[in-house]
Amino acid sequence: RPAEAAQAASQVIERFPNNPLVIRVRAARAEALLAGGDPAGARRDFQALGLRAVDDNERFSFLLREADCLEAARDYAGALELLTSALSQEPAPVKSAPGVAPIVAGGERYGQLTVRIGTVHLLAGRPEQALAAYRNVLQDYPKTPLAAEAQFRIGYAHETSLDDFDAARLEYAKVRDQSVSS
Repeated sequence: RPAEAAQAASQVIERFPNNPLVIRVRAARAEALLAGGDPAGARRDFQALGLRAVDDNERFSFLLREADCLEAARDYAGALELLTSALSQEPAPVKSAPGVAPIVAGGERYGQLTVRIGTVHLLAGRPEQALAAYRNVLQDYPKTPLAAEAQFRIGYAHETSLDDFDAARLEYAKVRDQSVSS
């Protein structure tokens, strides 16, 4: 019952605004609002949480949840703007020898954002841009779980957006080549 959960969380936030647990309650309210069909309200909470994040990893997680809210609202232009802006703040992966995963300061955020950008393109009905984004991840992060995710999404794009089931089957089969644990 997400609406009731959001209402209860709102009461706690209003009554005890200085309580250290308000951050956890706001996160619960954001999730309840998103589940209850209020992506705009959830986005406001995720933005507020991002401003109070204790580190970059937490801030990044809230940014991705904010993108989820924009996708849920079908605001694909807004989601692309948010993700592209975040991407511009991340160091691009350094090209390495073929078949070798790059070492990137800050981890794989650049690749995660690129995958998300591809997904927004796919949701917006632009499968070719989505495929290009996923292929960039394959090239930049070979033989990693992130590359396996991108490869899976390539298969998914062929299956759901392009209705090319033969190509989808071939692309899905390549997932295990990217990461043994996939």
